Amino acid sequence: MGLTLGAVIAASISASKTSYGIDVDTRELDGYRATFFMCFAAMASVVVIGAWGLRGAGKVGTKE
Repeated sequence: MGLTLGAVIAASISASKTSYGIDVDTRELDGYRATFFMCFAAMASVVVIGAWGLRGAGKVGTKE
């Protein structure tokens, strides 16, 4: 699912820049850049959600 979503974002950004007269390499790089920031935002949100979910876990394996 992640690879498919990344490919869709990269392709849509690249296709949207076609009418501006930008060369192919720049359009492709812009698509990859958008995909990178989408993946970075997803990773950051997973870290925040994981930290929030594990905040009350305590130490595992110790006797109470």
